[in-house]
Amino acid sequence: MVVQLIAVVILLLLNRKRIDPSKADENLKIIGAETGQDSETKRMPKIAFIIPVVPVLMNMLFK
Repeated sequence: MVVQLIAVVILLLLNRKRIDPSKADENLKIIGAETGQDSETKRMPKIAFIIPVVPVLMNMLFK
């Protein structure tokens, strides 16, 4: 994890001149990401938040 973190920091330091915040909207359009300004908020069922916890609890309870 530490090696990956160091690699990301080095990558950011080497490319910091290429990162231009004024082109953020253009970059989001290129990758197909929505900005959230003109789209609806999608609803998630509450069970989707509980399901990932079930295997962890079963592992802790039943070993």
